[in-house]
Amino acid sequence: MYAVPKLSAGSGEHLSVCQEVSNLILQTQSININQGDSPDVYFKSFLSGDYGVCLKNDCSEVNNLKMRGGNPKVTMNGTSDVEFHFNGIGQLQNSEDISLEYVFEGASCTVKVNTEGAVSWK
Repeated sequence: MYAVPKLSAGSGEHLSVCQEVSNLILQTQSININQGDSPDVYFKSFLSGDYGVCLKNDCSEVNNLKMRGGNPKVTMNGTSDVEFHFNGIGQLQNSEDISLEYVFEGASCTVKVNTEGAVSWK
């Protein structure tokens, strides 16, 4: 007997979007841990679907993203762009968990980051 996960509409590529977003968030977290007490590297996700890593005070433009992901077919659900970073021990510097939903060709996936710094996606 085999168990096969059921995917929502789409080709399954929407899940690779969430995996890529999660990996970039984890890289951002790792960089901030390595910087110690004064982290200045942020993760930024634009409603346009572009996302990546940026430096503090330099996250306003898509062109400023480093390790950039996203493409024209991806969009992020929400009402505004999302920007966040981690402290020197890898905890989210927000008082609330963050949830990012991406849509790719009609299918969606969600990346969650909790205040303790754990990253998950589905």
